Amino acid sequence: MNEDPGRWSIRRLDGEVDTSDFDSGDEPWGRSITDFLINDALEQQKWLMSKTMLFYNDDSLLGYVTLAASLLEISQAGRVRRQPGLALIGRDSIPSVLIARFGIHKDHQRKGYGNRMFSWA
Repeated sequence: MNEDPGRWSIRRLDGEVDTSDFDSGDEPWGRSITDFLINDALEQQKWLMSKTMLFYNDDSLLGYVTLAASLLEISQAGRVRRQPGLALIGRDSIPSVLIARFGIHKDHQRKGYGNRMFSWA
């Protein structure tokens, strides 16, 4: 990994952050990830639909993770249904957190930053 762990920081997206230079690449998925951060993430956060956290090394925006509340339907959970104690919950669903979006700037892809971001999430 090419990062300096002493310079790693995380910041919640807010109206003061300029994300206009973020670029996750030219592939269709990359354009979608870029477009979401620049055009939709803050609005969805204002509506309490999700929360977007930005990851930096020094002042360089490495990437972002958008989290959203979700439910895991036990009947649709496959192996999870067989976990010991799950039947004791007495519910049809379990609250969960969904990684709704995950993007890394194209200049920082394949350098190990994603592993650290996933560890945070």
